[in-house]
Amino acid sequence: MKRAYLTIDDSPFSQTDGLINFLSSRNIPALLFVRGALMEPPESFAKIVRAIQKGFVIGNHSYAHERTSAVGFDAQTSQILKTQNLIDKAYDVAGVQKPPRYFRFPHLDRGAGNAWAIDFDTVPPEYRDHVMDLFRDGVRIENLNPPSLDQIQLKKDIQTWLSDNGFQKFTTPRVTFPWWVESELNDAIDVQFTF
Repeated sequence: MKRAYLTIDDSPFSQTDGLINFLSSRNIPALLFVRGALMEPPESFAKIVRAIQKGFVIGNHSYAHERTSAVGFDAQTSQILKTQNLIDKAYDVAGVQKPPRYFRFPHLDRGAGNAWAIDFDTVPPEYRDHVMDLFRDGVRIENLNPPSLDQIQLKKDIQTWLSDNGFQKFTTPRVTFPWWVESELNDAIDVQFTF
């Protein structure tokens, strides 16, 4: 049997209630990554509370959906905390126990630009071109320049910060692709994409 780990970015949005109804009616679980700024209006906050009550897991997608390499460590970690406070409040209002904290970077920009979401040198050579295409086809790439040493350090620092602040790796025990388990993706705290 094939299995998918469904994740949905940029929640809440105008169709969140309909999406939740559809997935619920078919017993399809999903992890919704919310943007804090989108959760602020009371009617949007209520959509996330309802999703939680229906059994969906809520993950953090930062507050303003800005690229980490553009805003830097302090701004991005501040946005993550601000959004996490809204998520925690939604769980409290829903009366549901909080699950592990999950985070996905906006635009898959983990600090080194989204063209370099991972260190492709950690991917086995026979899969490298495929994985580079996989990452780059799914996002709007604005710059293909390799990351600077400061950007590489930013990526490492935010991974450490996420771990130190209670965020956890989303476990995907049946994902066995060699390009995944043999690269840095296997150890990353952030959630990269739907599996």
